[in-house]
Amino acid sequence: MRPPSRPVPRRNLTPTKPSAPGICALRNSLRMVVCHGASGRTRSRSMNPARAIKVRFWLTVSTVCALAMALTGLSVWASARPFVEEIQERQITKVAENTVLQIYQSLQEHDLLMSFLAHQPELISVALGYDDNANIVRDYLEGLSAPASFEVVTLFDFMGNPLSRLDSLDKDHFRFSSEVEQSLIESTQSVFADQGSGQPRRPIAFYSDGDTGHFLISEPVQSGGAYQGAILAQIDINLATVLPKSDGLFPTRLIAPTPPANAGEGADDIAAGGPAPLSSVRPPEDVRVFNIPNFALDVIVTPNWAQLRSVSTRLVKESVLAIGISLLAPFLLLAWFGNRLLVKPHVLLAQQQKELSELASVARNANDAILMTGLDRRVMWVNPAFETLSGFSARSVIGQRPSTILQGAETDVSTIRAISEALRNYKPIKVEILNYNRLGDRYWISLSITTLFDTSGKPYGFMAISSDITEQKLQSQRFMAAQLEIEHQSLHDALTGLPNRRALRDALDARANDPEDSSVTLVRIDLDHFKFVNDTLGHAAGDHVLCEVARILKEETKQGEVAARIGGDEFILLMSRGYGVEAAEATARRMLKRIQEPMKFGDMTARVGASFGIATTSGGMISAAEINVAADEALYRAKDSGRNAICIYTEELHKESLIRRDLVSRLPKAIRDLEFVPHYQPQVNARTGEVVGVEVLSRWQLPGGEMLSPVAYLSIAKKVGLLGEVDSALFRRAIDELSRINSDRIHVPKVSFNVTAERLQDRKLLQYMRAFSQTSDIRIAFEILESVFVEEQSNSFMYHLDLLREAGVALQIDDFGSGHASIIGLMHARPDSLKIDQQLVIPVTQSETARSLLKSIVDIANALDIAVIAEGVETYDHVRILSEIGIDILQGYYFAKPMKAEDLIIYLKVDQAKRQCLK
Repeated sequence: MRPPSRPVPRRNLTPTKPSAPGICALRNSLRMVVCHGASGRTRSRSMNPARAIKVRFWLTVSTVCALAMALTGLSVWASARPFVEEIQERQITKVAENTVLQIYQSLQEHDLLMSFLAHQPELISVALGYDDNANIVRDYLEGLSAPASFEVVTLFDFMGNPLSRLDSLDKDHFRFSSEVEQSLIESTQSVFADQGSGQPRRPIAFYSDGDTGHFLISEPVQSGGAYQGAILAQIDINLATVLPKSDGLFPTRLIAPTPPANAGEGADDIAAGGPAPLSSVRPPEDVRVFNIPNFALDVIVTPNWAQLRSVSTRLVKESVLAIGISLLAPFLLLAWFGNRLLVKPHVLLAQQQKELSELASVARNANDAILMTGLDRRVMWVNPAFETLSGFSARSVIGQRPSTILQGAETDVSTIRAISEALRNYKPIKVEILNYNRLGDRYWISLSITTLFDTSGKPYGFMAISSDITEQKLQSQRFMAAQLEIEHQSLHDALTGLPNRRALRDALDARANDPEDSSVTLVRIDLDHFKFVNDTLGHAAGDHVLCEVARILKEETKQGEVAARIGGDEFILLMSRGYGVEAAEATARRMLKRIQEPMKFGDMTARVGASFGIATTSGGMISAAEINVAADEALYRAKDSGRNAICIYTEELHKESLIRRDLVSRLPKAIRDLEFVPHYQPQVNARTGEVVGVEVLSRWQLPGGEMLSPVAYLSIAKKVGLLGEVDSALFRRAIDELSRINSDRIHVPKVSFNVTAERLQDRKLLQYMRAFSQTSDIRIAFEILESVFVEEQSNSFMYHLDLLREAGVALQIDDFGSGHASIIGLMHARPDSLKIDQQLVIPVTQSETARSLLKSIVDIANALDIAVIAEGVETYDHVRILSEIGIDILQGYYFAKPMKAEDLIIYLKVDQAKRQCLK
């Protein structure tokens, strides 16, 4: 059974309607966006048209969106607020009904038990006074196993006198007072008397002292339809299990409409939640009262309306916000589509109108010539710059084809075809072309042609933009000519016109990378006696010889061959593909024959020879990267064999080359590690047999103990520029060793060193010799090859010889007789001694001619006061004959082989002992 509840008045909210001016403004804004073409003209000229369109569009969209969200919010507020209040009212009713039901069930369980007791005959007899049993209530309840909540149960007669009582409470426990009990008995009797008028609510007493509710209920005892007494029971119920938990929204409490004046013994005034004297008080409008069936007990709910209104307001606001957000997305989508479908086309149109206006102004005032034609390629419009450039007036060219009035005989045909092809396919093109003006003068233009399309993409004409590049073209041609000349000069020798080293390198690379035949054959050429021509006939004659040799090379080379000058009097011939060593040797012989012929230079005649070195990559012995070095090796072998010769790089020469390369790689370390060991060969007085000096000879002692002679490495050291360092290291070590020998009571009067022309002119060597001559009694002699005296006759060379002589250095000419030294040359050089080459000394025991020749040399030396030294003395006959001829000093294996310092000490001590014995 649902208890009735009092109606709650509802608040009616009427949404506000938008005003007419707002709708008009919205329509006008939309009309402004749609009708941009008309409204755009009324905008201020200071604003960009495209920007004005966008501003109006977004302003309109924003206004409509704001109005829609506002109207939606008002509608939601007006419709949702009553609905929320109705939900709140339903929740109040639900809470109250649940409370009523639970209390009713708790009371009804006890009421049924009391009704059962009230109808028991024994208990009725006691109430009528027929029986006197004060424990009748206790006996019945114990027999029925009454619930523990039946704590105080009393049987009263119709006069209100207690007849039987069950009281199981502690003495400090709350009990209803006797006045309350009498009042409840009277109410029960009164209700029993009014049963005929309906179903009156049964009286009940209620008191709460916290979570426990104390209820006093009554049940009439009747007999024969007449009231005979009443049963009263005090029931304690835990209110926390029946009343809703207080969350601040729906505070709930119980009241008895007709409570007694005094609730219980020692009870204070009624507090909140307890029985209040409200019999004469009406509940206020904001309180909800619900009746508990059958009992005079009400459930009162006092909602927290302020908090409920806050909750409902927040709920409505959140709903409005959610709906607003959901509305925002469609508006944004609408704005995006509107921007694409409405704004962008209008913006594009406005930009195009602006651009067309600007382009028209630019075209009229442009420095470049602009010409427009139809699809038939006939002129429709030209700008003033075209008239200035071509000399044709606009009126005279309208309707004509540009090709007929601007192009001439020297206009490039391929360029004309390219333009026609591009116009036929409606493709853009940019070219440089030669045109003719009205007077027939030529001029160059940079021409750009593009196709003109309408809005549907259909072509309707062409536009040509041209600029005068005549001056740039002339400058470019001059620059290209100069660049070609520079490139030619960078690849060719300025004197002979032959390709130079760089051109040869490029040709070698191309030949080596030839996929069909990558074999390379190279001929290296070096002129013989060219320096003599330069020194005797002058540099002009030398240049003439080089040009003649270049002419011979050009005439003797075939197509595909490259003859190059790589510097000085050196040339290289790169054979054409398919030609090997045999063809190269035949070509070299033809060239050698022609080069050896006399060359006329004015009234003078020049004669030179040539040495040839040939190498090839065929056979895989060497690679293209190594062929130049191989040809150089063969060239030097040709020179060593007597010049005017041709040498081919063979496998034997290749092995020697590998050995030389290995030595070259070892030389720097050998110099640092002092691997060059001086060996000494004694020099003996031909008359007395006394040791008068030693010659220092170089030996290279490898880390493994092997000893190399100078022939194996001196030429290599000279070629790589390390001969000076080798001589310097050997010189310092020999001086140190001889200084130690002289300190051991053994005296070496003179020490001879082989010195190159470059080292003779070294300032550091001169300074060293000056200091050495002041601190040592060892006299130093420098042996200089005869060929050096022949080739080095400069004032500078002679000056340095004089400086060394002043520093105490004796000068000797080595290998005299192997070259072309003259008596005049000897007089200029003024050497201290001559060392005759062993090739003239060895034959004297067998050849009278050799003896006569040596006698002549001795006579010349005596005449010039120059001592004579003979090397290669190997037998006693040599000693005897050379002494008879008048040689001053002898040197050779007859006396001793070259030896180390420790062996020299022994040799000198033995010789010194012999001298002591002879004395």
